[in-house]
Amino acid sequence: MEVTCPEKFQELLDELGCCSEIEQKQIIEEMNEAIDRMDEKEFESILATELFNKVDKMIKEKNLSMENAILLLKHVGYYKVLLNLWCYEFYDSLLCGRFEKLIIEEEKKNEEKNENLLVDLCECYAVLNGYYISREELFFICVSCLLKVALKKEEDETTQKEVEMALLALTCLREGIEIKKKKNLKKIKGIIKYHQKHHNHTHVAYQSAWNLLIIKNTLDKNYEKLIVNELHFGMEATRELEELVRCVDWKKKEKDSERRMKMIDFAIVDRWLDIIEIFFEYFEINSEEFADLTGCMIRLCRVTRGNRSDVVYRCCSIFVKMIIFQPNLIVFNDLMKSGVFDFILEEVHNQTFNDCMTGEFLIFFLNVSRKLKEKEKDENEEVKRILFDKMEEEGFEDVIASFHEMFNFLSSEYFYGLSLNVSDYYLNA
Repeated sequence: MEVTCPEKFQELLDELGCCSEIEQKQIIEEMNEAIDRMDEKEFESILATELFNKVDKMIKEKNLSMENAILLLKHVGYYKVLLNLWCYEFYDSLLCGRFEKLIIEEEKKNEEKNENLLVDLCECYAVLNGYYISREELFFICVSCLLKVALKKEEDETTQKEVEMALLALTCLREGIEIKKKKNLKKIKGIIKYHQKHHNHTHVAYQSAWNLLIIKNTLDKNYEKLIVNELHFGMEATRELEELVRCVDWKKKEKDSERRMKMIDFAIVDRWLDIIEIFFEYFEINSEEFADLTGCMIRLCRVTRGNRSDVVYRCCSIFVKMIIFQPNLIVFNDLMKSGVFDFILEEVHNQTFNDCMTGEFLIFFLNVSRKLKEKEKDENEEVKRILFDKMEEEGFEDVIASFHEMFNFLSSEYFYGLSLNVSDYYLNA
């Protein structure tokens, strides 16, 4: 019987405590390779309190060096963050308490302080436990320590991986005020601007820097001009997504050796969509760049539909938020110009979607109809008339009109009140 990747991982874990330090390194490399071959469910199955307690016991009994433990835990944490998995198990483990104690002790040292060890401890602690840091002292130490690494500008591969891990770890520290300090945000801005000029970071590192800048400042309108006009978020997000759309064969069934890279590519797309969704909810579109971004998202939908319906669903949810939250009616013109309306109608006629997707399409048209009927200031009436004419010319107005009876039902019962055969409601399809 063939051994699964999680089973192989557990077998190797059991061997760790009985080997020399050099042999341990070789075993940990095999364990990390096993992780690379796991799918999401398999990987989630190894994230257990028992794993972390076992590592803690081996460290305590000096059967596993801290250096080797970090080599394993960084790899585990890296995938945990990229796959957006919660990890209560580390928080509940003995290893969590050990790391907290070691970080504080190492920080308090002066001349004897081991900066590299402190960085490693902070990175492991953040990626495995970032959401649950209860002591401000730990939070401040981690932010200060990780930002020093993130600011490195060397372009060699080793430094790039160090910066990537530091920035990824910083994105886990979402609770707390330290990241919002002006001096720290200025550093994040500097990282983004330097990369735009020199392209010195990996895709994960660059995406993480944007994550820090936008997700940490969603309620601060002072950063809107910086994000949109100075750093050109729309153009940068478009370029990054376009590269993933162009360079990855999304429909190809990958071999084990290719699975790791494909999993990372999917994870980067998901993380970009997280940022884009938050941007459209909290900041106002006032740039032509965003028509290009929505067009890129449609191309992403086309290459992933059939094998990643969750990506299509996420994009459609973002289009709905654009309609709901953006006060500027020009957004409708951008959506039509980028092909959003056409794509959604294609999907309706293909009837290859599930009920959740069907509901999202209905919600999209529902909000288009509502938005165009809202009372706007006089200066918007000309824009609204142009949009109505364009929608009528393209046939979209007829589509919306054919759904009005359904819209009334949705308004009173919500989308979740529809029958299990939601697609039956698409009479005009």
